[in-house]
Amino acid sequence: MWKIVNRLLSRKQTPHNAPAELKLDGVAHCTTDPVTIASNFNQFFANIGANMASSIPQPVMPPPTSAYTTQPSSFFFFDTTPNEVEMYISTLDSQKSAPSYEIPIKYIKTVKSIISPMLSEIFNWCVGEYPGEYPDELKIAEVIPIYRSGSQVECTNYRPVSLLSPFAKIFEKIMYQRLYDYVEKKWNVNNSPVRFSMQSVHLPGSLRHPGKSVSRP
Repeated sequence: MWKIVNRLLSRKQTPHNAPAELKLDGVAHCTTDPVTIASNFNQFFANIGANMASSIPQPVMPPPTSAYTTQPSSFFFFDTTPNEVEMYISTLDSQKSAPSYEIPIKYIKTVKSIISPMLSEIFNWCVGEYPGEYPDELKIAEVIPIYRSGSQVECTNYRPVSLLSPFAKIFEKIMYQRLYDYVEKKWNVNNSPVRFSMQSVHLPGSLRHPGKSVSRP
């Protein structure tokens, strides 16, 4: 839809960061097929973490000197409200890029008072009526290869940037705040030698199946 709108309004398109040609492993020549280029970037970015981890020597950990003790506790996801959703929509950066298939953030902000009741209901379903269910569309990230330096036909000279759905970011902020409030209250973060940063937890990646109530030993 936005492609049609941009064309009607004669808006300039952001130049694509993917190279026009790419060198393949084990092949002397470069390919210019966009599908092949995208597939190779996808394979490279998906495996780079595991490949780097496999080259790191495993540390030898000494046996524990004492047994750890845990205290029973419970974590509860209380419902969000339209006002909370609208507040987090306001915190979104309008200058940040969104996936090409998504509504731009500045337009979401324009109608935030209209869509916040619907979004709050959907988010509450994810942790209440249908615990563990999360819309598949919000799990998708559009990965853009960003050129760093060196040869532009080598995958290793690009870094990935993931563009997330603005609606996924709103849900992440809501869930994150509940986790942070729980940690701060339970472990008394301010008086603990261990400091927790507001950027130390990322959701929904670290909370793949949220439930209404989560218990821990």
